[in-house]
Amino acid sequence: MTQSSDHPDDLAHVLSDYRRSWVDGRSADGAEGAMRHVHAGNGSALGESEWIGAAGIDRAVTAARRAFGVWGVMPLGERRAALHRFADAIAANVERLAMVESLEAGRPLGDATMLIAQAPDFLRRYIGMIDPAQGDVIAGETRQINVSWRRPRGVVAAILPWNFPVMNMMVRIAPALAAGNCVVVKPSENTPHTAVMLAQLASEAGLPDGVLNVALGNGAGAGRALA
Repeated sequence: MTQSSDHPDDLAHVLSDYRRSWVDGRSADGAEGAMRHVHAGNGSALGESEWIGAAGIDRAVTAARRAFGVWGVMPLGERRAALHRFADAIAANVERLAMVESLEAGRPLGDATMLIAQAPDFLRRYIGMIDPAQGDVIAGETRQINVSWRRPRGVVAAILPWNFPVMNMMVRIAPALAAGNCVVVKPSENTPHTAVMLAQLASEAGLPDGVLNVALGNGAGAGRALA
């Protein structure tokens, strides 16, 4: 099993593509500062990522609320198809996601790869629940029926811990997205890069702009504003 400390230092450039928040389907402007990152295996510098404060959080939530007007009412077949494309995109990028997670979280590369390889099927499990989750028809005692409809709530906030970055994000966004909600994710300031990568993959897979947003920052700034 390859250890994270075996990565050559020049792999740090991999993280540079994911150093900015992802809001409304694009890399976000308006950074209020930078967060420094180090290689969790050997302490070497891994560059910086840009953090956003309350104003950036407001933009992310506004984008998610606007996207909810599309995603929340999208025909179920179209929502399923978009999420299946997202699952396929994750499957095609397991090795790169594992490399990034290994660099920033210090996990052995083989261990990260084995866990992240489960992410596409984890998402597909919730995709399979889309139809049954829509509601129930229950016969009444007379010539009546009772109908229950389940509807998405709107915008979901997710604040993530650092230890299993990819799967910590998946366990929060998979059920929310499948149910028709939009999501604003604030990953740990220690491990933000895989969250941005997943959001980019979602956009490339055709999820509407603003459905999945990632806001980078610490708890006192971005986390408090989002909560």
